[in-house]
Amino acid sequence: MEIKLKNIKKKLINQKILIITGQNSFNLSGARDKIFNLIKEENTFIYYKKKRQPELSEFLEILKLINKFNPNILLGIGGGTSIDYCKLCSVFFNQKNIKNIIEKNLTLKIKKKIPTLIIPTTAGTGAEVTKFATIFINNKKFSISNNFIKPDYFSIIPELSSKSPDYVKASSLMDTICQSTESLFSVNSNQESVKYSLKSLRLAFRNWQKYMKLNDKKSAKDIARSSNFSGKAINIAKTNGPHAVSYYFSTYHNLSHGHAVTLTINSFLYFNFINSKKAKKKNEIKDRYKKLFKLTKTKSIKGLNLFYQSIIDKLGLEINFKKLKINLKKEMKNIINETNLERLKNAPIELDKRDLYKIVKNNEIKNFNKIK
Repeated sequence: MEIKLKNIKKKLINQKILIITGQNSFNLSGARDKIFNLIKEENTFIYYKKKRQPELSEFLEILKLINKFNPNILLGIGGGTSIDYCKLCSVFFNQKNIKNIIEKNLTLKIKKKIPTLIIPTTAGTGAEVTKFATIFINNKKFSISNNFIKPDYFSIIPELSSKSPDYVKASSLMDTICQSTESLFSVNSNQESVKYSLKSLRLAFRNWQKYMKLNDKKSAKDIARSSNFSGKAINIAKTNGPHAVSYYFSTYHNLSHGHAVTLTINSFLYFNFINSKKAKKKNEIKDRYKKLFKLTKTKSIKGLNLFYQSIIDKLGLEINFKKLKINLKKEMKNIINETNLERLKNAPIELDKRDLYKIVKNNEIKNFNKIK
């Protein structure tokens, strides 16, 4: 449920609050000032996350704090890591054998949940409206899906994301675009998710330049909404190819999540189009490309690829592996082996290792003729 900023005070009054956030995102975004104008500091404990991505060791540390502090509500403020910690803590705080539950994907038996309020400081994932969360154990990513994980409340404050560094804004923006594009073609997509995907992309395509250059309130609001629609889309349809292969690059090469996903969005779009006859749902994939061509005012897969590449270039997100100092010859085996197979199942076309190899290796438009 969405809560307007002016109504947050009513929700948090007389509550014992644990805030999970990043020190930079909390202070530099302006979130600290806005929040402490609404609540009493003496009823609040702030945990500043230390890890770049959600990791089990820190997650367990936060759970110990929760059981000691005993908050009435968890307030997640920041980007994906802070939000995922908050979402997971709300349902895992009274669980035993947590590592075992995550690694073996055991059913969560939830008898009680701590209410959550999420305030994003980046416009990218739409995590404030999804039932998914991520945790890493020894550099291996685990995705947890449960309806109870979906936040109870969220508040969109667009000006918070406007103060992010340009790289964070650019990669978050591309995460939104990639999520919405992937969900559009996911085998799990339906009329509702397609509606959200198209709404998200329409807002992103219309506003990204103003958002990056002018930082005006309207474009910030529209990009925040784009991210929110993206989250609603993947909550139904889930992501697939680009997200499936991205985690290796964010884990081992310190790329932001959105940047890592951007590396292969275009090559997956190309591969899925030229192989559309092999699609699990042939009529659907044709319809989705038709919708995307119309939205981007392009008439061919080449035009569509150039449209996406133009945005990536203008955002300053490098996708050339050599320039990123990623040695594909040495690392390709690990990239393929660490691809998230669960996400890959949602792809519109069944992929084998050979397909993945071609898609990753030939991720730039100039090499697309090598993808068959």
